[in-house]
Amino acid sequence: MRERKSRISVLTHLYCCVQYHFELTIRIDSLGELGWGLGHIEPQQGEDEKLPDHPKDWQVLAPLVLPGELARVRIFKNFDHHSEADLIEVLEATS
Repeated sequence: MRERKSRISVLTHLYCCVQYHFELTIRIDSLGELGWGLGHIEPQQGEDEKLPDHPKDWQVLAPLVLPGELARVRIFKNFDHHSEADLIEVLEATS
């Protein structure tokens, strides 16, 4: 029974999150409890068709960013309701 549960969770992971090492653009909404930026996916022009299917409320956590910034990130870890990413560059800084 335990093996079956893990297979189900792996299948769920494959269909509801962004692929590992996928690069995307996010808008930072707030800071999380560890100081990481918590943002939502904000597709840029020409990026819509490349984005995998993901829930509308999918959140992405990234370090070294501030609320209001637009950042390019690379996904390195997925959880049930969010992904963690490395910062590649800040596209729009806060003023």
